[in-house]
Amino acid sequence: ELLISSDQQQIQHKDVSTPVRYLQIEMTLLKACNMSDVLLEFRVATVELSERGLVNSAKWASEQACSLAEMVDVPLEGRPSDRHDVAFWKDWDKFSMAKSYFDLKEFRRSAHFLRQCKSPEARFLRLYSLYLAGEKTKDVPVYTQTSTAAPTNSELSLIRDELTQLE
Repeated sequence: ELLISSDQQQIQHKDVSTPVRYLQIEMTLLKACNMSDVLLEFRVATVELSERGLVNSAKWASEQACSLAEMVDVPLEGRPSDRHDVAFWKDWDKFSMAKSYFDLKEFRRSAHFLRQCKSPEARFLRLYSLYLAGEKTKDVPVYTQTSTAAPTNSELSLIRDELTQLE
């Protein structure tokens, strides 16, 4: 039996012996939480962890925020908009997650999560991630008998195609 007292915010567990019961407890706790507040906390944690150079922790927090953002609708109002447009704030969770992958040098993964983003910042990070992914694989030696040409960045044609679509 699970008892939640809203006055004292205490949780008491009785007869928790099966995994199903644990799941029921977790679902009850999630219903008691304000998920919008949890999402905002993950967003703040992502920024603060990234500023401190804790890139793996920032990645984890941004992944949690991105997952919650798909389930919880948090209005755009109250966000600073003097430097960025509305498209950037709509892409914020995916952008911050992709940025954390970029910081970990997971360039292809970063580019993948920015495919649907429309803000200029997200598009830049996507194209730059693709470029760096191509440069990273360009330096890997490929041993073939007929290959004497200098290695090239295989992502350049994709980058060119995406840039021409923007025009």
